[in-house]
Amino acid sequence: DGEAFSPNTSILINIDSTAPEVILNKKSTVTEKNNYILEGSLKDLNGIKEITITQNDNNIPVNFNEQTKEFSANFDLQEGLNPYVITTSDLIGNKEDYSSELEGSTIILDTLPPQIFLIEPDNKGTLIEGESVILQIKDLKIKDVTYSINRATPVSFNGNYELIPSPPSWNQGTNTLKVIAEDHVGKTTIKVYNFDFFNDYKSLVK
Repeated sequence: DGEAFSPNTSILINIDSTAPEVILNKKSTVTEKNNYILEGSLKDLNGIKEITITQNDNNIPVNFNEQTKEFSANFDLQEGLNPYVITTSDLIGNKEDYSSELEGSTIILDTLPPQIFLIEPDNKGTLIEGESVILQIKDLKIKDVTYSINRATPVSFNGNYELIPSPPSWNQGTNTLKVIAEDHVGKTTIKVYNFDFFNDYKSLVK
């Protein structure tokens, strides 16, 4: 328009080369209910153009508030892992996929209690000091597994499901091992095993 700029005139140029940022509300992604509501918000410099969510190549309806930039989507779940992809784009064309598998936010439907398996030895079997008790725990999202020997205070396995019996917690003769497994939705499984423990083979044959 012919207006001259002074030497001190500043021009602010906003460069936006990133798609809207997905920020999920903090809530557990493990549930025992078949229905799950995913909630979050989007952040972008130049405004949101579109948000879509797909699960197993199916589009999930999204409720999006343009003023608050908050969104929600209702999922019908299947037992196990339920991954999804959130695709966002802004007004200047930046577009990106948010993968729940890559971001560690996959929804898990867990309606079954943990499973506890005794691998070795057999229940009511015999153990010599130095031999191991090995267990296997199966669950979609285990929270903790504890054990107690002869009604002592429970101790966490800390992910290592192998015990090497030794005195004084293990007595010469019959011992009781109680294992409690709990998952993230509060389901609990308890197994009780009995083993005959001896310090050495000489004690065994007495």
